[in-house]
Amino acid sequence: MAIELLAIEGVIADVAESLEFHRLATYLYGLATTFTAFYEKCPVLRAEDDVRDNASAAGSWGSCR
Repeated sequence: MAIELLAIEGVIADVAESLEFHRLATYLYGLATTFTAFYEKCPVLRAEDDVRDNASAAGSWGSCR
């Protein structure tokens, strides 16, 4: 997911140059889909307190696959 988040700068630059705003919408839809899949696999808010705290401290974005 972090890799997909890093693409935002390039997407915005492409949209600004081409004025094809649907590309931004497509990117954001894909990002939302990726986040949903991540959250389903690694539900941080429903985890045990100690697991949730450790996952948050360790940057759970990259630790749950």
